[in-house]
Amino acid sequence: MLSPQRPRLEEARRAIEGISDTSRAWERLVERGVVPKAWLGDPRRKFELFRERGCPVCRGDGRGSWVPGEDLGPADCGRCDGTGIEPFWSEPSRTPPDLEACVMFASDPEGVAAAESLAREYNVSLRVWGVSEVPSVTWRVGGPPLAGGDPLPWGLRQFLAQSARQDPRLREEARRVRHLVQGEEFAMPGPYREAAEQAEEATIFEALLLQNARVEGPPNMDEYDRKHVYPPSVLGKRLAELPNPYEPLLRIWSLGYLLGSTLPEGILLHAPRLGGSSP
Repeated sequence: MLSPQRPRLEEARRAIEGISDTSRAWERLVERGVVPKAWLGDPRRKFELFRERGCPVCRGDGRGSWVPGEDLGPADCGRCDGTGIEPFWSEPSRTPPDLEACVMFASDPEGVAAAESLAREYNVSLRVWGVSEVPSVTWRVGGPPLAGGDPLPWGLRQFLAQSARQDPRLREEARRVRHLVQGEEFAMPGPYREAAEQAEEATIFEALLLQNARVEGPPNMDEYDRKHVYPPSVLGKRLAELPNPYEPLLRIWSLGYLLGSTLPEGILLHAPRLGGSSP
């Protein structure tokens, strides 16, 4: 998990030996045939780098403002939670953000292309749940893997959770699958918990397919709330009539990458650094 195969790693490293400019390194990888020529300047693919800077509110010392009438010292800064550091993502670029990132993506071109294709398939599968189709993919390098937020629509997760609550056997089987992926509860960091939750939900989704289930809200749900949570395009439909978003989502995991969420600027995919999976 979060460990791409990267079969062309050494080839990519040799190709850019002696080069210090990122744009030139990316061009060299294209020239050597390590990276597909179509990737050079492709507007459908962007890259962002995780960075940190001093908090602009506390100016990096992590301390909040003193409150008159209180004997206690200044509280932690509310913006950075006392760390003095503000994380941020670099401006999107059509070129990987540094030399290491150039090597990262060039070392696994087939896996990267497959992950992008699956991300677009996933995005299209959620249109019936009210998610807009986004043509571009934004790769995030480094930083917290789940910084992009929850990739799945709340209505879908609500429907699956409600169905599991009504079927004890289904609920237990889904939990068993989750524990197989995750191990002991909260024993693994965030991205692994997310993978376990998605595997659990995928189990529920597959079971409901076999039951020929329909998408319906709880019996006691207000009609207005029901229409707000479940779009007309899914409400009352059999699950078998709708695309299964878990198929492409879990296949992205199997490639060693992670899908963050869908934002107006692109579908967020996370690529772990060469030193290992992200924490």
